[in-house]
Amino acid sequence: MLPILRLMLFAFAVLTAIYVCLSLYARDRRREALETEWHRLKVGEKDDYVRDGLVAYQGTLRRHLLGWVYALPLSLLLLAIWMTDD
Repeated sequence: MLPILRLMLFAFAVLTAIYVCLSLYARDRRREALETEWHRLKVGEKDDYVRDGLVAYQGTLRRHLLGWVYALPLSLLLLAIWMTDD
């Protein structure tokens, strides 16, 4: 049981690093898209427009990344352990 717990702890640490990198990358891409959209529309202040867009985006990003980065791989790992357990 101890090796499984070590594996889960290591996987959690790696997945956390992946989550942080993906979160920063996706947020940067969204910021660029919002700035491009603002240049095309010229609605209000640029900083306010980008900040409001990022706030709205952050909630959906966090939910999706939590599911794809943590839940899916750990679920597959637990399924593999369960299927091969004697």
